[in-house]
Amino acid sequence: MTETIVAQSSAPGIGSRGLLRLSGSDSLRAAGSVFFMPTESFDELESLDAYLTRCHYGQGAPFILRGYLCAWGNPVEEESVRCALIYWPSGRSFTGEESAELHLVGSAPLLERTVQTICQSGYARLAGPGEYTLRAFLSGRLDLTQAEAILATIDAETDGSLKSALAQLSGRLSNEINALHERLFSTLCDLEAGFDFAEEDITFVTPEALSSELSSCALALEELLSRAQSQLGSERLPRVALVGAPNVGKSSLFNRLQETFGGTTRNSALVSERPGATRDYLETELNVDGSRFVLVDAAGLEEVDGLSESSDVVQHTPRALAQKKVQNVLSSANALALCYDSAQTRESALKLIPEEFRSGVIEVQTKCDLPSHGAGDGLPTSSTTGLGLTQLGRTLAATVHGHETGNDLVGTTALRCQDSLRLALESLTRAQALLEDVSTADDYLVASELRLALEQLGLITGKIHTEDVLDRIFSRFCIGK
Repeated sequence: MTETIVAQSSAPGIGSRGLLRLSGSDSLRAAGSVFFMPTESFDELESLDAYLTRCHYGQGAPFILRGYLCAWGNPVEEESVRCALIYWPSGRSFTGEESAELHLVGSAPLLERTVQTICQSGYARLAGPGEYTLRAFLSGRLDLTQAEAILATIDAETDGSLKSALAQLSGRLSNEINALHERLFSTLCDLEAGFDFAEEDITFVTPEALSSELSSCALALEELLSRAQSQLGSERLPRVALVGAPNVGKSSLFNRLQETFGGTTRNSALVSERPGATRDYLETELNVDGSRFVLVDAAGLEEVDGLSESSDVVQHTPRALAQKKVQNVLSSANALALCYDSAQTRESALKLIPEEFRSGVIEVQTKCDLPSHGAGDGLPTSSTTGLGLTQLGRTLAATVHGHETGNDLVGTTALRCQDSLRLALESLTRAQALLEDVSTADDYLVASELRLALEQLGLITGKIHTEDVLDRIFSRFCIGK
């Protein structure tokens, strides 16, 4: 970790701008192997070190220079491109170390060649996955939950997951854990201070005050644990299912919505005038004005004998199996779009959906281009003419957006800290039990339980960490982050 590192930090591929990041005590020397400044006469290029010495640039403050990058290390005008160098001294950068960035055109071969030349200079080596963020963590610039939030921000697929990541990155979770840690630590200090004055008539904390504080901290831990458990699995894209009776036009709507909003699945749903043509279900990812969700086309809802789990004989006909899959779709969907045409009433369509799924369904009238279409309460659509498709897409997007939670824990943190929160809570519960039972009351045992709880909280933020935990977290980052 004492070596200077370099890597491309901009996205791979072609772009208008490329970014190379260096971190370590030799950042300027490494950058100087490819970065040159024009002389006062502009006749030739000057080395970075010579320029900084001549212009009396110190290394105690950040600065920005505009010069030229020579990817092969030779200050030849024909092989140079314009480049900006940004420098941060120790303690002022993201990693906490001396750092520099080279901003140049986003040519992939140019960026790769520049990294190779810098590494060949001997002043820097290629960074490992997540090494910049790891150095920021080890230097105290951020804690472990914020490091995980950086990766979650990069990987975010929905507005909800992005907001959760940014909230955690801002330190909201860290502040909660640190405040709880401080309360328990202060309580432990008061408790242990009494050990030195056991024979004196001095009380640092009464049993009543101690019990009250432990109860309050336990409630805070319970709330954090509940948030962690509710967050698990919530980062997947929300799902909207098109449901309704057979042959009401769900598959046609699915195909048109896929065409309109750029679905990722190009397997079109089977469309047939014969009812019940759809036996399985199809999924496609839609993007409506930046809101992404999965649209599901399932088989038509109908009553089929033998679906009850209590039935003596469960039918395995194609229709029965299709209806079982529909029930799974209903259970996994975040929202339902109930489709019905002029041949149905709203009430008869709703009756097809089990009562527990009827709340908040989006009602959609299909085949509104047909002469037989009558007035209704649902959103009018036509797969043939395109009527209402844009409005339907926006309605679906707005509905699933409303289902996204404002949880401020990212999934990886929620998964990792669950055990620590549970064990800390168990320690406080045992401490409270010791205080309440006069026959087993022992301040030394209570203090021991508090130390165990503090240790678990330290594992969450990284105040206490092991090498395998750090490897598991930072190995998931890409190089350059």
